[in-house]
Amino acid sequence: MLKRIFIAVTMIGLNVGPIIAVSLQNGSKIIQAASSQPISEKKFTTIIFDLGGVLVDEKQVGATAEKLFPGTPAAHIMKTIYRGKSWNQFDRGTIDLKSFAQLIEQEHGFDAALTTAILSQIVAHLPLLPVGIEILKAVKAQGYKAYVLSNAYQGVYESLCQTHPAVFALFDGEIISCDVRFIKPEREIYQALLQRYNINPAEALFIDDLEVNIIGATALGIDGIVCRDTNEVLQLLQQNNILSVNTPQP
Repeated sequence: MLKRIFIAVTMIGLNVGPIIAVSLQNGSKIIQAASSQPISEKKFTTIIFDLGGVLVDEKQVGATAEKLFPGTPAAHIMKTIYRGKSWNQFDRGTIDLKSFAQLIEQEHGFDAALTTAILSQIVAHLPLLPVGIEILKAVKAQGYKAYVLSNAYQGVYESLCQTHPAVFALFDGEIISCDVRFIKPEREIYQALLQRYNINPAEALFIDDLEVNIIGATALGIDGIVCRDTNEVLQLLQQNNILSVNTPQP
């Protein structure tokens, strides 16, 4: 059963008014920028996608790295590389792969050459999320513009485009954090997307797996869906008249 709650959210650096959350069982939810108009009645023209957790199965990062580099436990890879204090700098693009790998070696004793090898190779081996791709294809078939807005280090998006050219050719453009030197949920990264592609925020819907990133988008007038389950996202899109139930795919 859908549950509607009205809440006010205040975050450091973000001015967020009242929002509407529509939650499903596994935690996927619609979070709406301050508006008196129900989301099911809005006329969207643009759907914005995060990569990890929406289109790419980032839960497989550790296991995939372990398969590519046997003898290196997945939990150790996740803790030392992906959750270290230098990761945001790397995603922001203020340090390159070589510098990041050296920092990881200094902080954790994890071999810099191994870090470099993992981060250079892993993206091409990560599985896509089938329902997320189904949503993207339906979005394009129904005439929406589609964009990527993602926190990612240099080379990630290029690798995905090379590995899955037919999928990523569907997008009308992208903003990747390492290219603009801002990361979600910083206001500037959303502004970069809106300005580069002349997007009206009132006509845009953002899908991301982190609620803080959706709340960041609502501060600029962009509605969003927190993706905890891609099947739930598809359900929300259909229930709110954003996607047709039987949309033909391109």
